[in-house]
Parts: sequence; structure tokens; C-alpha cells
Amino acid sequence: MFSRVIFLLLFSSAAWGAGVTLDLNLDIEIEEIRYIDAESDDANSSVTSSLEMDYIASSWYEIEATKQGLDSFQAITVNHSNSRAGVLYELPNREIEILYKDNTLNVIELNVDGSQNVGIYPEIPNDIESYGLLNGVPYILDIEADTIWQWDTDYWKDLAATQSLPAGEYQSVLSYGSNYLLSTEDETDGGLWQVGLTNQRLSSVTWPSDSSLIGTSIGFLQFYDGGLNELVAHWLGGNKSDFTVSLDRGLYPSVYGIAADSGTILTFYGNNSVSLTWLSSDSSTELNMFAMELPENLRSFNWCYSAYPKAFCVMDVQDVGYALYEVVDGAFVLDSILNEAFSGKSINGIYAVGEHRFISAYYNGVGGDRSYLYAVNAAGVEMIMSIERSSTDDPYYFLPSRDEGVFYWVGKELGATQLYKGYASGDFIFKRNVEAPQQVDDAVAESDDSSESSGGGGSMPTYLLAMLLILLTSRIRSNRVSGV
Repeated sequence: MFSRVIFLLLFSSAAWGAGVTLDLNLDIEIEEIRYIDAESDDANSSVTSSLEMDYIASSWYEIEATKQGLDSFQAITVNHSNSRAGVLYELPNREIEILYKDNTLNVIELNVDGSQNVGIYPEIPNDIESYGLLNGVPYILDIEADTIWQWDTDYWKDLAATQSLPAGEYQSVLSYGSNYLLSTEDETDGGLWQVGLTNQRLSSVTWPSDSSLIGTSIGFLQFYDGGLNELVAHWLGGNKSDFTVSLDRGLYPSVYGIAADSGTILTFYGNNSVSLTWLSSDSSTELNMFAMELPENLRSFNWCYSAYPKAFCVMDVQDVGYALYEVVDGAFVLDSILNEAFSGKSINGIYAVGEHRFISAYYNGVGGDRSYLYAVNAAGVEMIMSIERSSTDDPYYFLPSRDEGVFYWVGKELGATQLYKGYASGDFIFKRNVEAPQQVDDAVAESDDSSESSGGGGSMPTYLLAMLLILLTSRIRSNRVSGV
């Protein structure tokens, strides 16, 4: 059940996939992994106004039921003011809640039948820096007043006026299970805080300006610069030992992670170099990590993508061609053969069910910006949709439904949000699209004993992982540019 939760929430945006093909320098590797010890006025308390919802009659319409791998394919357009949707979330009743900012915070509830309820939340005294949902409840970050506003039935509650909050200048806030993950700048108490009924300082390093957050299968890792070509990997919560990774920061200035049920792919990369490390899910008691060696006959590497509970990498390997590889316990296993349809395009998401691999891709450049939806199975590759976009910054992306075999393909345009809803055909038992699983030769090489730890066990509950992953994704693209 918990793994299903992660599957539902992992893809809130297109940002997990880098979508950039690299000509690789394969001679560079991580030099060492070693472990380090863990360091040890009521008048403004609310903004009141009722949230009145207006009803708009609309409905899903069928595009075509004969698309490859689909029993049904529907679409709907949700119109709103001249801004882009920020948060899309499928509720347990299968309604979709859409939040967007237009001076104040707005909400659209897309009902299962396609009808809509629209409303405007009351204004807060200051500008909205960022916003989101915590267990379905809207919140707003106010960096002018250094507080968080939380919706409470019919008013905004100022948390700073009703409970103790960490000191400092507020930078960012995310939902973190049933709590907030707050980043503050302060000379003595700055860093990352878990904020709920009580406050707990999780790190002395801020995010996203000074670090990267990686959602792994066993908890959250914060990576930050430790100097002397070292990255410090700090666990948020739990009792697992922190560790350092030694590498050339000039070649590998950035890091991101892709989580699967069996482990996590840690990707350290630069403009022309990439290094992959596998962090196993059985690391709850002892850290089990090893370097993943890309094949010698690799011609290009097109990044890795999560389709939880699976993880896939796209590579062009001599004598195989452009193909999709599942990562199983740190090894590359050939899953599906792709074709020249993906040439020149960037992949930004994969939805895998049964024998079907639905792939979201995009192109930015001469001739216009476009997003593409492909279906891949044993029958080959078919393009389902090709859509021109108004912005280079917002390619269409997958939002998996709570219903197995159902996904949304979402486009955030100025003034409208476009949703396509696909129902996969056939059974949902995972099958590879090759006659027999094939492992890439010499795909994985284990490091020496220095990659293990005697640190304590216990992983973060998976629902915490899921709830943070849904909001981390919007920051990944900027972190890849600026580094850790």
C-alpha cells in the first residue's frame, strides 16, 4: 500500500527527467565514500473570509479509443485567469484540485464528471512567495512577515501568531508528511526545520540555495558542499550515518536522485560527465552503495526516470540502438526498444503499466516548442499526441491517478490547464517488451568495503517520502543548472 502511495505522488511535474543527451567522459568516477558522525499579535493571527465556490458545467470528451495501448483517451480544458496552474493533486475521491496564483490564491475543483467548482481565497497582507497543500490543506509562505498561512475552514491562520516558529528569514517551505519542512536563514538557528506541533531542526544547511534534497527509497538525503571536492550526504531524520562522497566538483557540480522500490539511482553530473551510484533499499541497517558503470559500448545517455515502483534509464548502446533499460538492484536490464522518433527530443517522464510504456517528451527550438506523448510496447512505438506549447518552460508531464492503469498528461499554459486522461489496455502485470531479460555487460561494479556503514537502521515512512517528492520536483531543474 505504501509503495502505491509513492507511485501516485512521485510525478507532480516534468522536472525529474533532465531530458538532455550527454556525450560522456566515462573515465571519471567517484574516488571514495567514507562516513562521518552526525552532529549532534492576535490581531494579525488570521485573515477571515468565506470561500465561495461557483459551479461551471463542463465534461471530459473522448479523443480516440483506438490509440496504441489505450482503451480510452479523454481530454478536458480548464480555463482560468492569465496565469499558470501551480499545484495539481488528485484527491481520494478522484477529484482533481488545481491551485494557481493571480494576486491571490485561486482554486479549481475538477469533478470526476468534468464539471468544475471555482473559488478565490481571501488575500493575505503580503505577497505570496510560494504555496502548496499539506494533507489537502492549502498553505502560503509569507517571506515578508516570516510566517506560514494555513487555511482553516473559512480563514487564513497566521501560524506565527498561534504557535512558536523557528527564527530567521524564511526561504522556502514544503509539505513533509503531516508537518512542514521550512528553510530559514539565521546566524545561529538557520537551516532546515520540521515544523508541526513542535519544531525540530533537521539540518544547519538551507535549501535550495545551499543544498540539494534527494528523495530515496529509505529516506531523504540532503547533499551540500563539504569543500576539498567532497559532498556531504546528510539524512533528514532517522538514525542512519551521514557520509561523504569524494569527486571532482568541477566535473560533477550537480546531483539528483531517482527512487525505485529496490533502491535509488544517485546521479552526479556536469555538462559532459555523469556518474551513477546505486543506493539499495536494504540499507535500512547498513548502507549498501556501489558505483553503476555505464556500458563501454554506450554512445549516448539520456538520463534516468522514475515510474515508481520501477526506475528506467534511456541509453543508445551499440548493437542495441536507442532503448529503455529497467534498473533492477543496480543493474541495467533491457526493457523496450525505442526508435528514431525520439531523436532530437528530450524525455521528461515515463508511465509503466503491464507491457505498456507511455513516454512524455518535448522539443524546444526552431519551428516551435512541442510536447509529445508516445506509447511503446511489443508492437513498437506510436505517437499518441503532438502539441504545440506557448512556453519553453512548461512541457506536458504525467500525473498518475490513484486508479491503477490510469494517468493524466497535463499541460500548464497561460490562462488554461489542459488535461488528457488515458486508460491503459490489457492487464496490469508488469512485462518487459523483449523476449528475455538482458543485462548490459559489465553494467555494475561494486566498490570496496568503504561503501558500507555500521550506522543504525530505520527508514523514513514512505508516505513522508511521497509527500516531499511531489513538491521537490519543481526545484530540480534550477538545481541542475546551479549545482549543489
